Amino acid sequence: MKNNNNIGKNMCLVKAIWQNKETFKLIPVLDNCPYNEVVYDPLLSLLYVIGNKEKKQFQYVPKLDSNGNKVKSTKQKENGVWYKEERVLVGLLSEYHIIDKKEQEKFVEMFAVNSGEFDFRYFLNKEEPKEMGSSNEELILPSDIIIK
Repeated sequence: MKNNNNIGKNMCLVKAIWQNKETFKLIPVLDNCPYNEVVYDPLLSLLYVIGNKEKKQFQYVPKLDSNGNKVKSTKQKENGVWYKEERVLVGLLSEYHIIDKKEQEKFVEMFAVNSGEFDFRYFLNKEEPKEMGSSNEELILPSDIIIK
């Protein structure tokens, strides 16, 4: 495996909504970014990191008829569904969870090009997440960032 020391500073911090709460997310701004998305969950104080590497995994999905509708089951299954399922091999993106506040802060600083201008620590240190629509604040996205 080739050692690439050019990691980081290839994502942009933006305000976002997660489960009806204000938060932040990181979105890739360069092609060499190893992640598709990073989202901070304010309810669990968890940083979700979605990688761009695909892994194959078996998963149960609803069985569909020729019209694309779920095929009904004659009785409820153990998992509580009333439709037939089939096991298929699907490609899933790798997902990582960062739980430690210091590690979350370090990760954001390492990958966000605007970590100095965007106050992401406000969300990390927030006691109680604010419901959207509870104030007249506008959602402002960083539009002055130019990546060369």
